[in-house]
Amino acid sequence: MATIKLALWLEDRLRSGHLSLRQAAAKTGLSHATIADILNGQRPYPETVMKLARAFGGDGQQRLALEDHLLVLAGYRTERHEEELSESMAELMDRVRKFDEPQLKIMVRFADFLIEIESKQKVALEKGLGAWKNKNHPDLVTPEDSTAHVRSIRKR
Repeated sequence: MATIKLALWLEDRLRSGHLSLRQAAAKTGLSHATIADILNGQRPYPETVMKLARAFGGDGQQRLALEDHLLVLAGYRTERHEEELSESMAELMDRVRKFDEPQLKIMVRFADFLIEIESKQKVALEKGLGAWKNKNHPDLVTPEDSTAHVRSIRKR
């Protein structure tokens, strides 16, 4: 079952990156036959898993978190507890590491803003007010709304 999860992960990465087997092989340093074997559910060697993480995992903490995740998917280890570094947290840490002090202060304020929104939303739900979003109640938004808003700002 673990190798099926790794196969599905790799299939998703190939599809989202529009990569053929040979392109994936070139990107990872593996043979196209090895890529095909993984997609067919064969368990790769740990070194193979590490090559996948290097190719698809970015730099620093993000790559290490992905390597850890892929080793779990391949069945070489069990998942760690929630408090340990997730792939998303590692990605965030890698990006924030490049920020200067004013940018870090903005990030802290943004994190506080997101926490406040979630808190207000929970209170509204507990009071039976529902969680709607319109110009009269802009503070009651979902995390998906926040994500969409940030994406729209990035596109400008």
